[in-house]
Amino acid sequence: MRMINNIAILFFASVVIIGCDSKTKLKEDGNENNVVSNFLSDVQSLEIDTNTNSIVAFKELAEEIADNKMVVSKKNIKKVLIKSKDYSNCVVVTGNHTIVKIISFDNCQPPGSWKACMPLVEGYIKKGKLNYKKDFMNNVIGAPDKQERVAYFFNIDEIKSKVGELQNDFSNSPYAARASIYYSKLLVETGDYSAAAKELIWASGENIEPSIQSMANYLLGNLYLVQDKLDEALQVANKIITDGYTGLANDLKGDIYLAKGDKENAIKSYELALNYFSGQGELHKVIENKLNSISQ
Repeated sequence: MRMINNIAILFFASVVIIGCDSKTKLKEDGNENNVVSNFLSDVQSLEIDTNTNSIVAFKELAEEIADNKMVVSKKNIKKVLIKSKDYSNCVVVTGNHTIVKIISFDNCQPPGSWKACMPLVEGYIKKGKLNYKKDFMNNVIGAPDKQERVAYFFNIDEIKSKVGELQNDFSNSPYAARASIYYSKLLVETGDYSAAAKELIWASGENIEPSIQSMANYLLGNLYLVQDKLDEALQVANKIITDGYTGLANDLKGDIYLAKGDKENAIKSYELALNYFSGQGELHKVIENKLNSISQ
């Protein structure tokens, strides 16, 4: 039970930020943002990334979703390397042209100009095209200078492990489903929609409290929607029956029907959704705007 208590606060506090924000986040991000999760799991995936500059794309997304970051300099390099050991992944980006992932601290490069024992890394230097490198970090990122170097820290693997423990050992606890939903949010932010869907399906399963089932199904419906899996999205949306989620469910159905080209049912769904939100509320205004745009 101590393991539950240690992470329950993290999951329970974080799950409240998922809601409608995830719907917006999904639509803004799109599938191209797999660049972070792909790089963390397979460095060489960067070669097939479709972004114009995949290093810039990684950096921009990492600024939003990394668990932590530090500017890298000669003065603090030792602190950066020590901190990296507290995370499952550490990626160092130099300017818009060099990106490396730390893969091992064994047999590190003896101190040189950086005055620190540099770990083995894997990554790329962009000189027109991407050039693959696997070497000690100082040999890839270069000597200390005025270039901007930033270390991004990710702990997704650790969260995955803890969520798995909850699901396997404490599946009937109130925290397991909440943990799965929180983890799904992280997976969405890294672009791993398939893994996120699996977590949400688990969280919407039997023996889960109804409100959490509805939350999971609402997020899963949005996840399917942005992937154009419209039939699956509608099927999931129809499973949302908890009173507190009725308005959101109808709003989601409106979006799905609109994506299907079914304006008549979209209007009906949006009108039903309006009944559940205050006329002064932000969601009420958003849904009204959707109705107005259909009528134009």
